[in-house]
Amino acid sequence: MDTQSSPGSPKLLTLIIGIVIGLLIAGGIFLVKSALESKDKESAKTTVETQGIILSVDQPTDGAITSDKNLTVSGSTGKDTTVVVTGGTKDEIVQTQGGKFTVKIELAEGESEIGVYAFDTDSGESAQTIIDALYLKDELALATTLVAEASTTAETSQEKIEKLKEKISTTSSDLKKSSAVFKKTHVWGTIKTIADEVVTIETNQGSLKTVFTDDFTKFFSIDTGGRSSIKLADLKVGDKVSVVGVSKDDSNGVAKFIVRKNSPLIKRHAVAGKVKTVSTNSLTLTHLVQTDREFIVNAGSDTTVKIKGADETATIKDIKTGDVVVAVGVPDKNAIAATKIFVIPGQFKGTAPKEGTSSASPSATPSSSQ
Repeated sequence: MDTQSSPGSPKLLTLIIGIVIGLLIAGGIFLVKSALESKDKESAKTTVETQGIILSVDQPTDGAITSDKNLTVSGSTGKDTTVVVTGGTKDEIVQTQGGKFTVKIELAEGESEIGVYAFDTDSGESAQTIIDALYLKDELALATTLVAEASTTAETSQEKIEKLKEKISTTSSDLKKSSAVFKKTHVWGTIKTIADEVVTIETNQGSLKTVFTDDFTKFFSIDTGGRSSIKLADLKVGDKVSVVGVSKDDSNGVAKFIVRKNSPLIKRHAVAGKVKTVSTNSLTLTHLVQTDREFIVNAGSDTTVKIKGADETATIKDIKTGDVVVAVGVPDKNAIAATKIFVIPGQFKGTAPKEGTSSASPSATPSSSQ
């Protein structure tokens, strides 16, 4: 006997299909919205992930401008590691507590590249990230906010503009001394072209920024002798400048300040390894995992040596073959002129075997200590 469907069946099937399609569309919209919101929340952080280290810098944000020379650098690594922070007047080496770190560094006026390095000396893993930060003294940071206000009144009467100028010059000393950090308000790069009142700069990442200047734009030059006022005409192609008012997310904008840095940035690097040889003034380190890689670490009279767990400052004579150390300093050809050396007691444990494998394989075999 043939079965016959009831007349209402096609309508019911159509209704069910419509409901399913509607749920799929709604679910898709929700997922896209959630992803965008998550991306916006995470945009304020700089995160670098390796197999075992998730290095996340909560503050400062990349491109921050601050009026406080004492800058707090904080974040997390996802596990306990040794963290090195460079870019201040002194380099800092700390160990995380519960996978988190907070370090205060002192900035020199002008642009700084803050390097954050994380080392897991048990597994040999490492991660690093670089953050640009600009330190301007209090009165300049205050003027940043006031000049920003000026840009909204640029098309109003001259009388309002004059009142704004007076406000800038007569702001109370309490406000001038107050420190503040402005997020993502500047970009650092090299001048590529100058035409009339428009400056084009190329960032370290290779992107081009079109920078417009106006009557409110201020120009400064910072070198070893301090800070001085300059004019747009004093800038030239090839100068390294910080532009306040344009961020790394912008392709163009109006500059509130253009700060030229005459002295080059002193870049420091950090390395971790096992001590292979020790001499009077230097160490030879081997990479914790890639043992064919070696680092030469030179120590001078101003090099600080610290041993984890020891209260007193040690010397290079206290470092022994086989010790695991983290060193930070200025690269010099194939070596590093160390400012700090941190000795971590104990032996390198090697990389832990991968989980979930039914049989041992060369890639899952723990690294042996050398």
